[in-house]
Amino acid sequence: MSALRVEGVTVWREGRCLLDRVSFAVGAGETVGLVGPSGAGKTTLLRVALALERPTEGALYWGDQQPWALRAAALRGARRHVGVVLQQPAASLDPRRTVFESVAEPLDTHAGPLGAAVRRARVLRALDRVGLAASLASRLPRAVSGGEAQRIAIARALIVEPSLVLMDEPTSALDPSAAASLLNLIADLCGQQTVAFLIVSHDLAAVGALARRLLVLDAGRLVADGPTDSLYAAPPCAALAAALAARV
Repeated sequence: MSALRVEGVTVWREGRCLLDRVSFAVGAGETVGLVGPSGAGKTTLLRVALALERPTEGALYWGDQQPWALRAAALRGARRHVGVVLQQPAASLDPRRTVFESVAEPLDTHAGPLGAAVRRARVLRALDRVGLAASLASRLPRAVSGGEAQRIAIARALIVEPSLVLMDEPTSALDPSAAASLLNLIADLCGQQTVAFLIVSHDLAAVGALARRLLVLDAGRLVADGPTDSLYAAPPCAALAAALAARV
C-alpha cells in the first residue's frame, strides 16, 4: 500500500492554475525526491499532501484514508501517520518551549495519556535516534544551533512512528558542514525503510544522495517521474536539464 497517493490534483487560486492534474504515489518505506524551479508548485503540492490546502479537483490518500473525507476528530487521528520537517528549523520550534516539550508535543496530541517516565523515555529515545544528547532536552531553541534545531524537528516528526514524513528543503538554512552532517542522518533514516519520505529540495546533489526516485514539477505539471540516476543522466525535460546545467 502507498504511504501517499495523489490523484489528478489540480489547484486554482485567484484565477491561476498552480497544479495541473498531478498524480503520483510514494510507496511504504520509499524515499522520493521532488524538484522543480521556483514557482513550479512545489509548496502548493506540499500543502495539499499535508491536507492543509484542499485541491480544486483530484484526491489525496494517506494509506487507505482520504483526509478530506474524514470528520475533524478522525482527521486529527489520521495526522499521526504524517510527519513534516519544515525549511526553517529555528522558526519551526516554539521559542517559549524547551526542546523536550517540542519533541513531546506529538505524543501529547496523538499517543493519549502517558506516564511521566514513559513520556520522558520516548522523548530521549527520539533525540538519540537523531544523534542528539539528552542534555539538550532542557534547552530553549535559542540555545541550540541550526543543525541541532533541524534534528530536533526530525525527532519531533518521527516520535509517533508515522508512515510518511514530508521534508521541505531540509538543509537549505544550514551551513555546509551542518548540511552534510544532516544529510548523513537523513540518508541513514531513509535507508531503514521503516518510514516513507518525500523530500522537496532545490539541492539536486542532496536529492541524488537520498532518493532513488525523482519527481520533477514545472509550471504546475509533473513532467518527469523515474529513477533519479537515470533522469540525471538523461534529463527528459527542460526543467531538469536546466537545473542540472546550473549546478555545474
